[in-house]
Amino acid sequence: MKYFGQKDHFIIAEIASSHDGKISKLKKLTNFSINTGADAVKFQIFKANKLLSTSNPLYNEFKKIEINYAEWKKFFLSYKKYKKKIIVEPFDFDSLELCNSLNIFSAIKVPVSCLDDKNYLFLLKKISIFLLSVVFPITAKSKFHFLKIFLAFSSFPFSKTMSILS
Repeated sequence: MKYFGQKDHFIIAEIASSHDGKISKLKKLTNFSINTGADAVKFQIFKANKLLSTSNPLYNEFKKIEINYAEWKKFFLSYKKYKKKIIVEPFDFDSLELCNSLNIFSAIKVPVSCLDDKNYLFLLKKISIFLLSVVFPITAKSKFHFLKIFLAFSSFPFSKTMSILS
């Protein structure tokens, strides 16, 4: 299987949230990923208050690792010059809007938690024409969701733009 129209293998450096909310650590991890030959680097973007209620016991932990949108924007624009593909996994509608405003990403991975968010999926469909790929997670829990999304994206050029992770 060819990924992003390239070779048979495609290595993604998964930064996720291992930056612990620190831009300096994010840059160090990203530079390491770029210099070790990864084909792409993937990041998770979220707002803690959109992901969890403030009464959730994990809220403060997520708040500590959250990077604000202004810092994300500055960071991503500084890495735009690299030939590496940038993949993002925006965990809420506002984060997806940020990704849309930057318009520099090779792919967006849709989190399972967003498969029921009609506003999220509507915006995703609208911006998907500018992306090389949209990655949908497929789990036992989400197979029905995937069918709904597949039908909603029926005008989508799947052979070019869609990947599925299971």
